[in-house]
Amino acid sequence: MSNTASGNSREPFLYRIRRWFRGRNIVSILLIAGLTILGYYIFQGEGVFVVMNQNQNPFNDNLPLKNPQDLSASTVILREDFSNVRGQWTFSPPNQSSFFGDGLLLEDNIYSGEAWAKPGLEFDDFVLVASSRWLGGSLGGGYGVRLRKDRTTGEYLALYLHNDGRFTIEQQTRRALNVHANKYNAAINTEGGINNIQIEISNNTVDFFVNEAYLGTFEGDLPAIGDVEFVAIKDEETDAYMAGFDNLLITHNFVESR
Repeated sequence: MSNTASGNSREPFLYRIRRWFRGRNIVSILLIAGLTILGYYIFQGEGVFVVMNQNQNPFNDNLPLKNPQDLSASTVILREDFSNVRGQWTFSPPNQSSFFGDGLLLEDNIYSGEAWAKPGLEFDDFVLVASSRWLGGSLGGGYGVRLRKDRTTGEYLALYLHNDGRFTIEQQTRRALNVHANKYNAAINTEGGINNIQIEISNNTVDFFVNEAYLGTFEGDLPAIGDVEFVAIKDEETDAYMAGFDNLLITHNFVESR
C-alpha cells in the first residue's frame, strides 16, 4: 500500500521532519535557541547579568612581595587558645571535631563532606592568624580555613595546605567550585610541621601568608559577610585525615589593601 494513499499521518518520518523545519518554523527554532543561550547569562543568582572571563584568574602570586600586618595594636575580635573555650562553636557530625590538648582537632572520617568547626561569629573585614598542622591519617587531603562562608548560599573562599608542600585556593560560588591555585611553596612545612597562617581580608581583596611568607592575593567577588570555618578534608579513597589548629586570633582590619 502506498504511503500517500494513507494520508499525511503515514507519511515517512523524515519527510514530516523536513516539512516541519520549513518556513517560519526555522525562525521559531532560532528564536528559542537564542532565548535559551541568553537566559544562561542573564538573571544568574539574584538576577544579575554575569559575564564570565575564563582567562582571568582572581588569584595572583606575581605581585610585589608583601609583609604580613603587625597586629600588636589591632582591635581584637576573637582570641582563642582552646584551653578555656569562649564563643559559640559549632561542629560537623560527632567524632569529627573536638577540643583536644588545648587545641582544635578535626578528623575527616566519613565518605561525604568534611570535618569542620566554626566559632559562630560572622565577619566582614578582618585579619586571621592561626597555627595549624597535619596530625595523622592519609598523606593526601588538606586542611585550612574557609572565609566569609555565606550561611544561605554556601559561598566561600578557602585556603588549604597539603602535607606535600602545596597550597590550594578554592572558591565556592553559586554555580561551581573553582580552584584558583594549586601550587608548591617552600615556606610550607610538611610531615606534621607547624604552619602559621595569616589571612588579611578587606572588601574583595584577600592576602594570604604562611609562616610569614606571602603566597599571593585574591581579588574577586565574595560574600560581604560570613563565617570563618576550619576544615580538614581527606582523599576520597582513604579512611581518615586529621589536622589541628591552635592560637587563633581574629582582629579588625583597618588597613586598606596594599
